Amino acid sequence: MSSSLFSSFARGWRLATMSALLLAGSSTYALAYTPVAAAQTAPAAKAYVGLFKDNAVAVLDTSSNQVTKTIPVPTGPHGIVITPDGRWVYVSSDGASTVSVIDTNTDRVTNSIEVGQTPHGLAITPDGGMVLVAGFGTSQVSAIATATNQILWRVGVANPHNFAIKTPKQRTSPRRARTRRRSLPST
Repeated sequence: MSSSLFSSFARGWRLATMSALLLAGSSTYALAYTPVAAAQTAPAAKAYVGLFKDNAVAVLDTSSNQVTKTIPVPTGPHGIVITPDGRWVYVSSDGASTVSVIDTNTDRVTNSIEVGQTPHGLAITPDGGMVLVAGFGTSQVSAIATATNQILWRVGVANPHNFAIKTPKQRTSPRRARTRRRSLPST
């Protein structure tokens, strides 16, 4: 196995192990990770871990498995997404009414977007143009334009919590193998 392939595998393994440990832990955490950064040799890939009880986002250097910085955010970081280019991290805070924007070059909050009471899950469109916000407390879904960090639209949805975005090119169901119906043997 080549050293660069092994290095990419090792980084992915460390991230998978870390994710499993976070999921097994007693605290609530959210994680954002960019595979674009993992493919680069320098600088090291970073993961952004929401620390719900600490009202912060930890910056994890995935090559050394060390937390390099803690970024304060409003109460209860809940949802985290990262733009496809790895430049911006969006963090919802369910104890506040905002989504914080973190610049990954400086690892500092550069903007705070008012979205309404108790924002929960976030999702980002594949092109990175919009962040969708599940406004649990407002029973609305909001869309933030990442180019301007302004609200584009809102739509009523009862108590939204999380998201998944399906792109038009994705299949709606896996191909099914043809099977013959067999009768069960009688007993």
